[in-house]
Amino acid sequence: MRILSIHADTLWYRVTRKTKMAEPITVREDEMKECVVLFSCVERLDERNPPYVIGNARDSILKRLDQLNVNRVMIF
Repeated sequence: MRILSIHADTLWYRVTRKTKMAEPITVREDEMKECVVLFSCVERLDERNPPYVIGNARDSILKRLDQLNVNRVMIF
């Protein structure tokens, strides 16, 4: 799994269209202040041991959040 994290003062977003995998939309436009934005992708190799990959990603993300003293996350 690859994860790019960006520490942002403000993140603004707007939902433009529905996808097959999306949850029901209640808020179409919003912003998040003082957060970490995570862009992630899963690779074929990750399919061999999903629990390990998920646990490793979780630990890395929590460590990063602790270093930055941030408790809000936006995942793309």
